[in-house]
Amino acid sequence: TEVQPEDYPIGVVVARFQTDELHSGQKALIESVMEHHKKVIIFLGVRAVDKGGSRRNPLPYAAREKMVKTAYPNVVVMPIQDRRSNEEWSAELDRLIKQPFGSNKTLLYGSRNSFLDHYCGNNDTTELTSDIFYSSTMVRKDISEHIPDSKEWRAGVIHAIYDRYPVVLQCVDII
Repeated sequence: TEVQPEDYPIGVVVARFQTDELHSGQKALIESVMEHHKKVIIFLGVRAVDKGGSRRNPLPYAAREKMVKTAYPNVVVMPIQDRRSNEEWSAELDRLIKQPFGSNKTLLYGSRNSFLDHYCGNNDTTELTSDIFYSSTMVRKDISEHIPDSKEWRAGVIHAIYDRYPVVLQCVDII
C-alpha cells in the first residue's frame, strides 16, 4: 500500500546536514515534508561524543540547529544521538518523536543513503526521491580545498581548534 502523507499529522526528517549551508536537495526534502504536514520535526544526528568533529561530522549540533532554524523557523529541531544498535537507536527515535507533539501518527522521511534501511521502530516510513544529486561529502571536500580571506572564516578555524578534545599521541620506546 502506498503511503498517503496527509494521513499523518506529523512529518519527521532524520538527517545530518553536515554542510556550510542547506543545499537544494536538503531544502527540497524539508519543503516536501512541510507541504504535507503542519507539524514537522527534524532530527539531526549526533555522534555519541559531539565534540572535536571529524571529516564526516565536522559541525556540532548547535551550528546545524541554527542553520535549519534560520531557514525554517516553524519546524522543531532536535538531536538524535548515535546508539550501539539499530534497535536501541530506533526505540530512542520513537521516544523522542512523542516529546513535542504527543503520540500522534507520524511518518518518517528519508532519502538516498538515509537511515531508512536501519530503522526498525514503530512508525511508518517513506523514501523521497529527487532529481537533484548533491553530495555533502563533496561539498565538504571542496570547502576544505579553499581558504577564504575573511574574519569569519579565521574565527571559525579558531573556534574549531578550541572546541576539540586534546590530541593524545602514543609513543612506544624500544630499548
